[in-house]
Amino acid sequence: MADFDGVEVAEGPPGSDLVEVGGELVERRGKHQRLAGVPIIMLTALSEEIDQVTGLEIGADDYIPKPFWPKRALSASSRGLA
Repeated sequence: MADFDGVEVAEGPPGSDLVEVGGELVERRGKHQRLAGVPIIMLTALSEEIDQVTGLEIGADDYIPKPFWPKRALSASSRGLA
């Protein structure tokens, strides 16, 4: 089985339920040992504090609300994938 450096997931149209979409990713990672070390970084238009807290509480490794600075996103991905 190949090692993963990262996984790109495009899910959740506007208005999607953050807990449903993010929770599904966290659950999928938990079920597959090969995904155990793959970080989940939520990049979303939901920028309220409650959204960020919820994203982290359901198991995301980082939460980046839009708009974001590209260096911030790169920092999160390099920390998670190092």
